[in-house]
Amino acid sequence: MTDGKGEIQKMTLERGVLVAAWLVSFAVILLAVPRNRLKEAFILFMSAQVITWPAGLLLVELDFMTHPVREFPIATRSNFTFNYFFYPMVSMAANLYYPVNASKWKQTVYQIVAVGGLSGVMQLVRIHTFLIDHVKFNWLLSFLIMFLAFNATRKYAEWYFGGLRRREGGNSA
Repeated sequence: MTDGKGEIQKMTLERGVLVAAWLVSFAVILLAVPRNRLKEAFILFMSAQVITWPAGLLLVELDFMTHPVREFPIATRSNFTFNYFFYPMVSMAANLYYPVNASKWKQTVYQIVAVGGLSGVMQLVRIHTFLIDHVKFNWLLSFLIMFLAFNATRKYAEWYFGGLRRREGGNSA
């Protein structure tokens, strides 16, 4: 049995982590996105959401993971903050500064560090809170899904802005 005090402290920790995720996300918007790249940042953010939101819902519905503490427990069994805002924001920032002109080796290391860092943060959240519980899931699958989502987002933005630049005669968005 648990005492009420421990449950209240745990709930406070989860809410604190969620608030911190939102604060970090807003800080990324204010500090990491140059004004001349707002359109690109928006496309990166939205394209990441298109991937992470359905993927998160699918993983929960297939009982690969649960989110015992979540923002909208009646509306969804998924975690809104991480799937719909935090991961897309981190992915957007990492893709915004992707080393396009670097060697393939440096690009691969950049991707592994960016996705690995986010995966590490999510593992800390999983271990220390009730926000994420892996049922039939592990850190490697989490890393692979985030890695694929990161690259799909980047490839989509390259395609989108490449086509836009061609139509505008080479000007950047």
